[in-house]
Amino acid sequence: MNRIRLLLYGTVQGVGFRYFAQRAARMSGIAAGWVRNRPDGSVELEAEAEPAALTRFREQVTRGPAHARVERELFEKLGYEERTDHGVLVLEGRALPTDEIAAWVAEKARLQPSQLTFVVAPTASLAGGVQISARIVETGLHKMETLGFDVRRVVSATGTAPLPPVAKNDLRAIGRTNDCILYGGQARFTVRAGDSELEQLARQIPASASRDYGTPFYEIFQRYEGDFYKIDPLLFSPAEVWLTSTETGRTFHAGQLNPGVLSSSLYHL
Repeated sequence: MNRIRLLLYGTVQGVGFRYFAQRAARMSGIAAGWVRNRPDGSVELEAEAEPAALTRFREQVTRGPAHARVERELFEKLGYEERTDHGVLVLEGRALPTDEIAAWVAEKARLQPSQLTFVVAPTASLAGGVQISARIVETGLHKMETLGFDVRRVVSATGTAPLPPVAKNDLRAIGRTNDCILYGGQARFTVRAGDSELEQLARQIPASASRDYGTPFYEIFQRYEGDFYKIDPLLFSPAEVWLTSTETGRTFHAGQLNPGVLSSSLYHL
């Protein structure tokens, strides 16, 4: 058997990441190991198994659950780095970050706390709805990455999604904002790839390719008793996509808007 040790950085504490890692270990066939939070905000883990099982496990934990961000692993994979003299972080929530959190973020961003601006909006607000619908392109890219496609081959992208009416509470708002993307979002990508590859990829991207597609997200969430990890991760993607090849100029289309489910979510739940 082989052994690996990983240090994962990003938003990996306070989001159920250790539980996710334990479940990923069971599903990947890991024979032994451990996972723990570190004082610097990272998560450290060690696993022992056959090489194929370790490969599956590494792919799972470096991708993380839907609401955990593993920045350093992802940025290294993308070959992406930037430096700036000011940073803006948009947070979905109701509580302002503490001075300690601001200092921690500043350190990770290589900035002084005075160079950071935090924008905080609850999900059940107009600003919260706007910033979530604005993730339409990001959601499509995340789905491509989940499917194993190299997103560095995406040349350009645009997308649109409706803005939800403000819900009566954040839980209802989570349902509405997700539905605006899953049932009302459209995204267009220009990609360095051939026709056969894009034709196959296009069929896999839309939310309709998921087994959980077809009912408002709030109902899906309730069906799984509020456990995000039980929801099919392939659900989180735009309703409709277009992929255009830079090699041939051909465009491949898949998915469709679902106004029935969207209307039920926005006006009847």
